[in-house]
Amino acid sequence: MKTAFILLLSALSLTTLANQKNESKSQIVGSWKFTKKTKTSEFQKVFDNSQMAEIRTEYLTFEDNNKFKHEFLSNDGTIVRTLKGKWKADGDKIKMEYADVDYDLMLNYFFLENDLVLGQHFNHIIFTKDNLENNVTMK
Repeated sequence: MKTAFILLLSALSLTTLANQKNESKSQIVGSWKFTKKTKTSEFQKVFDNSQMAEIRTEYLTFEDNNKFKHEFLSNDGTIVRTLKGKWKADGDKIKMEYADVDYDLMLNYFFLENDLVLGQHFNHIIFTKDNLENNVTMK
C-alpha cells in the first residue's frame, strides 16, 4: 500500500513537472515558413543579387535554448544560406541577434492563428507555423 502511494505521488509529480515545462515553453519556439511580406526584406541588402535570385523561400527556427536559424532555400529545396543567432522575447517584442552577420533586430511580434507576424503597422513579415523536418534536412 505504501509503495502504491509513493508510485502515485511520483506519477503526479512528474505530470506536474511536465506541464510546467510545457507552459514555460515560448509560443514562438518552433519552425516558421515565410509566407508574405509588406516591404522589402533587409536581407536583400546582405546577399548579392545572384544569391537572392536563387532563393524560393525562407524558414525561421526558434529553439528552446534561445538560439535560432534563418534558412534560405533555393527553387529545388536546397539550403542556399543559413544564418544563426540568439533570440529573446520580452512582452510583445523579440530581439534577434545574428552571429553570422553584423545585424540585430528588435521587432514587435504577435500571432494570428498559425501565423507569426514580425513588425508593426503595415511594415511586417509573416511566417506560418511549419514542420521544418518535412521540408528540409536540419544541419
